[in-house]
Amino acid sequence: MKVRDWMSPDPVTVGPDTTVAEVRRLLVSRRISALPVVDVDHRLVGVLSTVDCLLASLDQAASAD
Repeated sequence: MKVRDWMSPDPVTVGPDTTVAEVRRLLVSRRISALPVVDVDHRLVGVLSTVDCLLASLDQAASAD
């Protein structure tokens, strides 16, 4: 079995300026656990996971206190 047999050939992506709220919405609505972050040339610059979003939300909540 190869990775190509299980990968998403055309994944949903986000840009570096996408809000965490939008990423959360996409993760939930698409029922996925991570999103590739790409630049304007569609080059991978990172990956944002559900855990990353949770930590960002917790950090934001702590900063608001």
